[in-house]
Amino acid sequence: LCECLTNAQAQAAASTNTKPKLDPTAAIDLCKKGERSACTTACDGGDLPSCVTFAEALLSGSDRNAKKECEAPLRRACDGKVGRGCSALARCLSAVILADGRKTYLKDKREKATLNEQACTLGDGLGCFGAAKNYEGGDGVEQDDAKAEVLMKKALALVPKQCEAGDGKSCLALAMLYSPQSASTREQKSEAKSKALYEKACKAGEEMACNALKAGAE
Repeated sequence: LCECLTNAQAQAAASTNTKPKLDPTAAIDLCKKGERSACTTACDGGDLPSCVTFAEALLSGSDRNAKKECEAPLRRACDGKVGRGCSALARCLSAVILADGRKTYLKDKREKATLNEQACTLGDGLGCFGAAKNYEGGDGVEQDDAKAEVLMKKALALVPKQCEAGDGKSCLALAMLYSPQSASTREQKSEAKSKALYEKACKAGEEMACNALKAGAE
């Protein structure tokens, strides 16, 4: 009996040891297709865009506790000069604050504004968009319409391209900007344009966009 158990254990160990590991390149490709576990593997393997994809998937979900896990991979990506990592980290910090039920302290606002500007400098349209809104409303920075204007122009040169490339969050940002319900006075409102962008964002998996379409249909 002991010998049988020993043989069984040895076979199990051999099976475990010979189980093929997911190739890093394959993990990156699978991550792009939406497999979250593959994103974790790719991120651990050093692919920073996969870290962003994984964290943004957490942010898009409804699990508040899961949102808290977005900070570490996004800090890693932002520190690695991935612009989207910085702008996503700004959103992540807001989500974590809400999940914890804490107030948004001034230092939190300042850090988020800094992250958005860093993302914009690295060529991320959403970072430019966020930074423009920060300066427009004096959120974490001193209110400055001139800076807001410059940053918004840069955002509008980058975000539509990101949306056309299939980035749902960029489409959502534009939909909200052009919506007649938007408080911004910088762009001409267009219900038809906003709806088309919401539809595109919804198809890309943005739940907020889908909810906005449902609310508009009611």
